[in-house]
Parts: sequence; C-alpha cells; structure tokens
Amino acid sequence: MAFGALSAAPLGAAEVFLPALNPVANDGSRSETELWISNPAASGDTAKAVFLAADTDGTQRSGSTGIPTSVAVFAKSSVNVTHVSQSGKFGLVAVDVGSGLLVEGRIVSTSPSGGVVVSRVPVISDANKIAAGGKAELLGLERNPEGGRLVHFGVVNLGTAAASCQVAFFRADGSQVASTVTLTLKPVSLLHFSDALGILGEGRVSGVRGEVSCNQPFYTYGATFGWPSSHYLFVTPSGTVASSGGPSTPPSSSGSVVFERTGLIHEATTSVPKGKVTVTVPRDLSLKRLVLDMDVVPGPWNPEKVPGNHAIVWLYRGKFRSNTVANVNAFGPNKYTVKFNQNVDLPAGQITAAEGSLTFQQGTRYHLHYVYDAENALVTATVSSGGQTLRSISAAATAANRHLTVPAAGMNAEFGHYFGQEGPEVASVGWKYYDLRIEMVPY
Repeated sequence: MAFGALSAAPLGAAEVFLPALNPVANDGSRSETELWISNPAASGDTAKAVFLAADTDGTQRSGSTGIPTSVAVFAKSSVNVTHVSQSGKFGLVAVDVGSGLLVEGRIVSTSPSGGVVVSRVPVISDANKIAAGGKAELLGLERNPEGGRLVHFGVVNLGTAAASCQVAFFRADGSQVASTVTLTLKPVSLLHFSDALGILGEGRVSGVRGEVSCNQPFYTYGATFGWPSSHYLFVTPSGTVASSGGPSTPPSSSGSVVFERTGLIHEATTSVPKGKVTVTVPRDLSLKRLVLDMDVVPGPWNPEKVPGNHAIVWLYRGKFRSNTVANVNAFGPNKYTVKFNQNVDLPAGQITAAEGSLTFQQGTRYHLHYVYDAENALVTATVSSGGQTLRSISAAATAANRHLTVPAAGMNAEFGHYFGQEGPEVASVGWKYYDLRIEMVPY
C-alpha cells in the first residue's frame, strides 16, 4: 500500500510517532521509510496516520500531505504502508493506533548498485518519551567523512505547546564540542539536522555523547549513516544500567525490546583478542523472534591453524550448553566459508548448523543479519556488503515449544577468539566489530 492524499486528522489520544528520514545520500543511495501496522485482535480495526513535515506545527494538520487518513487492518492481519516520505523529505509520521494496533517502522536504503538494507526506526510512545525537564543521552556518536560515517540528529517535541531544548555534545575525553545550542521547536514537531557534528565544526571524531533536555515532553535520536552498505542505524536515548553492555531500550508499541551498541565494539589485538558485551533486558522474555544485526571488518587470516575459525559473533544465554543462540564464524584459506550453529534447548552434543561458501576480504566491511525465528523454527544468517547480499544460509531453530526464552539476567555477546583455544578456533588480530543491534520480539 502506497500513500496518497491526506485530509485533516486530529491529534489522537493513542498516537505514536516515527521519524521519517529520507535523504539522498552523498554516495548516491536513496532511503524511504515504511510502516508495518498489525492487528492481533479478532475483529478488524482502522489506523489513522498523517505525515507531519519537519519544523511545522503538528497540531495544525489541514495542510498536511503524504498518506491516507485511514488504513484498514483486518483481524489477525498486517498492512505494509510504503513511501511514507520520499527521498529528500524529513518529518514525523503520527499514527493513531487506538487500543490494540501494533506499529513498527523501517527505513529501506537502496545503494547505487541496487542492493537493499533494512533498518528499524524507533517508535515514539508514552513508554519511551522523555518527560519535560528530563535529560536524554545519546552515546557512541561518531563522524568520519572519509569512512562514510556521518551522524544525523533529531529532536521531537511531543508537547502541544512550543518547546525550548538545550543540546550539547561531548567528546570521549569530556571536552565539549562547540557550545550548548538552544533550539525552539513548534508544537508536536521534529527538528532534524544532517551531519550534526559537521555543522558544529568537528572533523573526524568518535565516542561522542549527546545530551538533550527540553521544557516539554520530548524524544531525541541519532541516525548514523554508513557505507559501503549504505544504511542507517538509529542511536536511541540511553538508560542508566550497571552493565558493560549499554542500554536496552523500553519496548516500542510493537512490544519489541531493542538492545544497541553503536560504533566500534571491539578491535581484536594481541593483548585483547576477544571482546565481550553484556546484553541487558528489562525482564524475563519469551520470544517468537530475535534479530541480530552487526558489521565486521576482517583483518588478516591467522596462519596458526589453516583454514582456521575466525569468530564474528557468539550470542548465548547463561553458559555454553543448550544456550547458544548464534555462533557465527568465518573460515579462511583452503575453505573460505561462513558458518553458524546453535544449540538452544538441545541435549549435550547436539547442534543445528549451516555453512556456505564466502571469501571475506581484508578491510572490507560486511553486514550480518541473523534471524532466530523461534515461531517458525528457522534460523537464517545473511551476509551482505555494499548493499549486495553475498550469502544466505539457514538451519532449524530448536527453542522448546517454539519460544526462545531469555532470562532477566540477559545474554552475552562475544567477538573474536582467544589464542590457543582447542579445535579450529583462532584469534583474529586486526578484525573490527561494529554496530551491534539485537531486537527481541516477545509473544
């Protein structure tokens, strides 16, 4: 379903908002935002939606254009609404979900060569908005124009009155980038800045923290653009957690729990060959689906063992047996494959696995999209680069009763191997791991 003309729509009591970022990037790629609206109820329902252009008063909607006022969603069905905003447009999509509809947003980026990468877009609701006077922190922002990584930055005023917001950025050493900026936002509106750190005069910088506070309820985000895969990865406000892993964002209106660790996660060295991240969750979870996304840049192949198993990611609950959700590895000379295995809820000695031919090139950035579909008992790992799918492999998922359980203690993600491990595992000195995102979709 594509969008057509729109008439006026009132500000709904059950509205959620999604930022629609659709720039034409300097690498020639194009992006479009789309919605999935689902109705789990036994009777049909209707969603009301409206596109609100950036820096416009969202309480005054008679002049809005972009999408239909109403989207019918049949019982137990889902509707994909495409072309929320065309390339070159920025704004908010306001969706009145009533009492039971679920909404998810995605940004679909198409590289100049035609490859497609899909990333999630945050859904802003009462569950994750920041109260007036509160403070939001965006972690791990970076700017590397030579490497094709620029940060878009946005602030959303969720109040029905104009807002005044204070915005500041701080480098990893604590020094401030430029001076604090005061932004004035119209009611129910978005202000969006492309290459925000460049606007403030920064060249190449990493580990930047953004700090935002407003006198109206608000939300803020970063959106890091990266190539050669030409895709956007949203950075959402951080919570305070006693963990090395970073935040788990509150569930969106679709019920998903999202964990993100942006930027460089780990660079394997001789002194620190393995990186570890604690994946925090807000409670015990019973999942129908888990989706892991990350990037890896291979370094040299380790000649200690040939072909040698070079770790991309190992995600597990608890410890080892019956708890491996994803164990993805690259093999080098004399083999050149990508392989994964999992053993969720299986007895000792049993796994399911899949392997496919793929030659990883040193210095090339690859994207891993790993889907553990417990509901349909299928695991799929897809490796792409520059927007082109290079290899997709699948095996059976074995979560008991087709429910992938995650304890409140969370999970662990590891990157790289230690030196001297048994079997084919080898350390991967010089390999780099970026932009971990894990979406957990409960039943």
